[in-house]
Amino acid sequence: AAERSMAEIQGHDTLRANWGVIEERLAARIEQAGLAVTSATEAQKVAATIAEDRTRRKALEGEIEAANSQIEAARKTQAAMQDERARLTEAAPAARLERLAQAQADLRDLRKAAGDARRADQALADSRDRHVAAEKTRSEQQQALNDARARQATAMRVVESLRQPADAAEAAASREAEHLRQHLVAGSPCPVCRSTTHPVMEDGEIARLAEDLRRRLAQAQKERDGAEAAATAAAMRIEAAQEIIKIATANEPDLTALIEETEAAFARALSALKDGPLADDLSDDPRAPDAHFEALQTRLVAWRTGLETDRDRLGDLDQEEQPDRRDERHDIDGE
Repeated sequence: AAERSMAEIQGHDTLRANWGVIEERLAARIEQAGLAVTSATEAQKVAATIAEDRTRRKALEGEIEAANSQIEAARKTQAAMQDERARLTEAAPAARLERLAQAQADLRDLRKAAGDARRADQALADSRDRHVAAEKTRSEQQQALNDARARQATAMRVVESLRQPADAAEAAASREAEHLRQHLVAGSPCPVCRSTTHPVMEDGEIARLAEDLRRRLAQAQKERDGAEAAATAAAMRIEAAQEIIKIATANEPDLTALIEETEAAFARALSALKDGPLADDLSDDPRAPDAHFEALQTRLVAWRTGLETDRDRLGDLDQEEQPDRRDERHDIDGE
């Protein structure tokens, strides 16, 4: 009844039509409002995602830039290593080490030859000095021998001249002689010596004369013995000097030949080093001092240390090169 009353109201149909439109529009607006809310939430999520992506992209750009820098540095390092390897390969440190080892051995031979030459020179000089000294000694001792023999002869004559008077004086000073003196008569012969003159008649004079003769005889005997000992010593020194002269004279040819041998050995060792690294610094003097060779040996040791470092470094570079080549072959096979 109500619906019929509403239907009877003028304009009801129009109102119902408008109501439907309004309901539809309201539903659409409600739907749009719901979509708007959903879109705002999604927009916020998208905005947050975009910001995160931008941050991530910036970080990735930094990582990419750092990686590119590392790659460039690695390429430069690799290029430098390749250049270093090429340089060391061309330098051939292993081969140079072999030549250096030979040079060190040759230098030792040269040093030994120079030392042998100096020692041979010194041996010859010492032998000649001993020869000259022995000649001088022989001459001096020959003069000493002559002087000693002359003194010995003089002393022997004095001894001979004093022995009989000293014996007579000794006898005269005895008790028996004293008894005989008491019976001597001037002009009458002495029963002992048959002399008719008796110059010593008193005991005191006889004693003093006997003492003086004994002293003079002892001194003469001492001089004789001393001269004899001096002559014997001089003769022994002459004999020793003559033996030294004999040995030195015999050694002269051998020592001269030894010097020639050491000089030849030096020349051979020097020739072996002429084309080596020390050619410009070697001394041609076979008597060069040992310090000269010591300095050269020190230099070779320093060179050897450097070459060993280069050889080991080249080995390391070769080891690093091998994996790179295997990786290249693997990449080729994969393609």
